[in-house]
Amino acid sequence: MSFLIFSRIPKRYHLPHLQQSMKRILIIVLSFFICSPLRAQIFLPAMQAVQYRSGVSVTTNPITANTTGNSVTSGATIQSSNAAVTARGLCWSTTPTPTISNNKSTNGAGTGSFSYNITGLDPGTTYYVRGYATTASGTTYGNEQTVTTLPLINFAYTGSTQTFIVPAGVTSITIEAYGAQGGTAPGPSSNNVKGGNGAYMKGTFAVNPSDVLTILVGGQGEPYSNCGGGGGGGSWVVKGGSTPLLVAGGGGGAFCSNSTSNTKFVEGGPGEITQNGGPGIPAPGAVSTVTGGGTGGNGGYSYFGSGGGGWLTDGTSGNFPTTVGKKYPGAKA
Repeated sequence: MSFLIFSRIPKRYHLPHLQQSMKRILIIVLSFFICSPLRAQIFLPAMQAVQYRSGVSVTTNPITANTTGNSVTSGATIQSSNAAVTARGLCWSTTPTPTISNNKSTNGAGTGSFSYNITGLDPGTTYYVRGYATTASGTTYGNEQTVTTLPLINFAYTGSTQTFIVPAGVTSITIEAYGAQGGTAPGPSSNNVKGGNGAYMKGTFAVNPSDVLTILVGGQGEPYSNCGGGGGGGSWVVKGGSTPLLVAGGGGGAFCSNSTSNTKFVEGGPGEITQNGGPGIPAPGAVSTVTGGGTGGNGGYSYFGSGGGGWLTDGTSGNFPTTVGKKYPGAKA
């Protein structure tokens, strides 16, 4: 935008040595060029100096939701005309227009680009993210980006296999699994002897969109007789019907014997990370008569408490069990 201003010099400003007949026309040309909402430059005619007003530009990068469901990755690009950037980073919130008074990261100082992984987010929640840069004049914020973290999906015991199809854009996935707890048995003073807890397994695995994961959640062991608890069923996840991803063995069943000559109490053993479950564990002061672990994906039946059921196959075939353990929901370790 330009302005042309013409003005005749008033008499009271004439210098003594100027002739009365001389007329001077003063031409002032001002041009403003706006480079960005945060910076302006003023260009004056030749022989004049160029002046700058300090300014900072912040551009927030698009956000990528990570497959753990509780983290995202973003970043920003910082530009500055001549102001020193003393701090930069990201700020985020579950409400629009976050500031550094909300959650924030500090990713060094100066201009340039950076990336940051925001962790500890709630699954299935929308977050608002902005880059920021701080100078002596204050804090400048960039454009706002939004993202909804991936939901946390739970699979409970059903007695049969379940499937999960990998969503578009997902290339890795984190899985947590618990084997089922072993069955209980009557204990002294009406206190039940507990079955062993199932194994806990967690891992992150490479996947492709549209991959089909087959999931089986083990069930808790049930008593075979008045004193024996069946082993808990193992839980497993297989990709594409043949590639094993994760297996969590079930816990061993508890045992007691109420014979008049000898009373025995055996607590169930914990689940194992192997094909077969572990054996029972003798309770303090008990006779250590136990049986081996269950096999074939099912919790073992035994008058004496058996170990938890393990995984049926090594993943090289499609011969997977349709049921594991017994009819009760799995218990966490």
